[in-house]
Amino acid sequence: MRNMEPSFAVQLDYLVHRVTHCGWTIGPRTIDNFELVLVTAGEGRIAWDDRTFTARAGDFICFVPGVRHRLWVDSEPCMEFYGLHFTPLGGFEPPALPRFVSLPSPHRLQPLFRQLLEDYRDPPYLYKWKQDLLVQQILYEAAVQVHQADCPAETLRIQKVVQQIRQDPCRPWSLDELCAAAHLKKSAFLEAFRRVTGVSPGQYRMHLRLERARDLLLDTDLPVAQVAACGFSDPFYFSRCFSRHFSVSPSRWRAEHL
Repeated sequence: MRNMEPSFAVQLDYLVHRVTHCGWTIGPRTIDNFELVLVTAGEGRIAWDDRTFTARAGDFICFVPGVRHRLWVDSEPCMEFYGLHFTPLGGFEPPALPRFVSLPSPHRLQPLFRQLLEDYRDPPYLYKWKQDLLVQQILYEAAVQVHQADCPAETLRIQKVVQQIRQDPCRPWSLDELCAAAHLKKSAFLEAFRRVTGVSPGQYRMHLRLERARDLLLDTDLPVAQVAACGFSDPFYFSRCFSRHFSVSPSRWRAEHL
């Protein structure tokens, strides 16, 4: 029988429509999945990497794994938002979205979040397939609106570079290569990359390589030394980086998850 498993698949970890109040706060925290936030009313504050933004209705925020951030509300009207946490499955890579953007047509996303939340609370027939389709629609609509918005040319260039890195995280990308791919000078590239992703190119590559190494430890029988070949100069350096990121050694992590 033909395999009917959809090629696009996610694990929906958590979904909420939250009405906040003055004094509400969450974090500082880091997450190990993706979170999409659509602000539907009011305003609140969002911070990461010592930068603070005011989020208002129509703003769309994409938190990526491993980036420390905080959300809070300190004035009225208080923020209302949808929050969607998900983990990609089966090799699916989410589109590279800016960390923070004001969408030109947020009303097109709200019904998708609303339907996803209703199904999350009361799963219908073939819920998993419908869930994947709705998440796919949300990501697609957000990506389209980002490109339709008046994004600086630099932002679009950085998004293309991010996609290249995600497609081959183990490649030893040099800063000169990345700058050339974005057609930007080094200082402009570094500033634009941090603005779009929230981290430096080195931090971004390191996170992807460690995530890739974690998958190899779980899905293969490769020795730790061979897993380390995915972007690390030697196994000892890999073990130090892995332990610092996941708070456990590679061999211990594999033993605990098999």
